[in-house]
Amino acid sequence: MSEPISQGAFRGDVLIRSDALLPRSMQLESQAFTPGWRRVAAADHYELDRQIQDARWTFFYLAGEIKRTAFGQNENAVRRAIGRILTGKELENFNSMEIVSWKTIRILGMPFVTLTAHARQIQEGATLLQPRWTTNCTKANSSHELDKTNYERGTHVVNQWG
Repeated sequence: MSEPISQGAFRGDVLIRSDALLPRSMQLESQAFTPGWRRVAAADHYELDRQIQDARWTFFYLAGEIKRTAFGQNENAVRRAIGRILTGKELENFNSMEIVSWKTIRILGMPFVTLTAHARQIQEGATLLQPRWTTNCTKANSSHELDKTNYERGTHVVNQWG
């Protein structure tokens, strides 16, 4: 098992937006992590991947690390660093992120936590498209017209998980 980053957060954990559209067939346990985000444990990462593939959806892994630093070396510092990533511009267009690593550093003797993550996207199809949140599912999104048939194909909201 990976080393805990903070209470309830481990390397390899995936955080998914609560309003993300997911395959209806997904039956994976998740826990509320912070407002608007749910956590899938690193131990369930393989099962998450399998269920996404079985539904013929794609779990994109986006290149480019996202790093944030927070003062301190305890759980609160780690949560602040995670919060800074979740509210940053890098995740505006994506519905999930994966925690890659973390380390405690000292700058002029003061402790800081640096957290590294990657943006992820769960969506139907093999081409990375504009995000489809449940809150704007009836609006056109740039050049992509949102297709209401996605709901008929079996999508649902992640916060309906057990």
